[in-house]
Amino acid sequence: MHKVLFYGNGLREYMEQLRGKGFTVRAFRSHSALLKNISRAEILIIDSALPGARKKIAKHVREIPKIIVSDGSGAKTGGWVLEPLAYPVVSPTPSELGGLVSRVMRESGKLRKLDKMSSDLSDARDDADFFERMSHTLMTSKSPAEIFSAFLRRAVSISKADGWAYFIADDETGELLCKKSSKMAKECFPDMVSKQHLASEIALSGKTRILPGKRKGKKPSRKGSVPSGPYIGVPVIKDSKVLGVLELYNNPGGRDFNRNDACMVTKFADLAAHAVDNIGLQQRLEDLVITDDLTKLFNTRYLNRSLESEIQRSARYSTSVSLIFMDLDHFKDVNDVHGHLIGSKLLAEIGQLLMKQLRTLDVVARYGGDEFVILLPQTELRGAMVIAERIRERIEKTIFLKKEGMNFRITSSFGVASYPETAGSKDELIKIADDSMYNVKKNTRNGVYAIILDGSF
Repeated sequence: MHKVLFYGNGLREYMEQLRGKGFTVRAFRSHSALLKNISRAEILIIDSALPGARKKIAKHVREIPKIIVSDGSGAKTGGWVLEPLAYPVVSPTPSELGGLVSRVMRESGKLRKLDKMSSDLSDARDDADFFERMSHTLMTSKSPAEIFSAFLRRAVSISKADGWAYFIADDETGELLCKKSSKMAKECFPDMVSKQHLASEIALSGKTRILPGKRKGKKPSRKGSVPSGPYIGVPVIKDSKVLGVLELYNNPGGRDFNRNDACMVTKFADLAAHAVDNIGLQQRLEDLVITDDLTKLFNTRYLNRSLESEIQRSARYSTSVSLIFMDLDHFKDVNDVHGHLIGSKLLAEIGQLLMKQLRTLDVVARYGGDEFVILLPQTELRGAMVIAERIRERIEKTIFLKKEGMNFRITSSFGVASYPETAGSKDELIKIADDSMYNVKKNTRNGVYAIILDGSF
């Protein structure tokens, strides 16, 4: 029997609806009582009007599907959009909420089945799945340092090592630059000359080294040259070029590393090599002009490349990607009355406002003239609608061009579409979002609109 936990007041009619459908339902008004029982929940329904609800419980329920219920009277649900597995909904009928719960349950059931299947696979298949997930995670990394430290933190978690270090080869000089984990014991790590020498040996040979720790009764044979504790060093190589060295350390007297540990770090090094190589390619691409000179937002070239990448990722990992088209209302009048210079300054201020309203992983681009496009990775249609409405309201309430002494106000129209909910391809996603935006322009302006398969909202 499915278990649903309610948090907040005013949800009784929804509870009765779910009980009638056979769900096991419990309600809590205090966050402490809720968190004591949270391990039993398959889904959590939250009253957004409850003061401080997100602040009190969000970090404890990140892995649990959450439906955030708002009555539309000003209770804020926008913050929940940033949380994983969150589904904001405004003033649903009991029947509508029951339908949403059933859909979320089906999706959760699919995820649980996938988890069970994964747990039954062989160790080799588990490793393959893990490395694929790590590759996906590191697609967003922007530097070799981020990539190396991400893999080494995972390696430490698996091997229970006491510390890690990595060396990055300078592209021009070939010098190995070092970074170590902050909690590594001092006696675990050799001095600068020694560590540079050991890493250089590994880089030159292109071979992994495993060194045991000192044992009682044995004279220290490598004092001052290498760590006195157990050690693994693995080169990071791509197309015969050394990109760096990954290292794991244990304190003196700690467990010796074995071939399995070395195999794991070697696989990490191979993945890191590909990821760092991709960063090099991306950096060369980014040297091209990818930003709009006026607004400092991305241009359509970068938007198209990002959109293709996000749709591929969405298809591969069964996530959603949403697109928002935005157009300023009556912007032509601004240019006609005040001149193009004022119009340009207004566009620049709008661009800065958009960047402040979004996550770092979102892409904001100027699409041309007074039209903007917002790409929202890992965001479903309803979440994108909430974000679009938040931006619409922010623009409507903001006073622009204060420095010019104009105290200018303007509104905007939004069209929203999502892959794969409402569009099956990149071109279709763009067209549906654009058509939705023009629907607003043609009818009401200053609104948000989305087309879905069986209607619109």
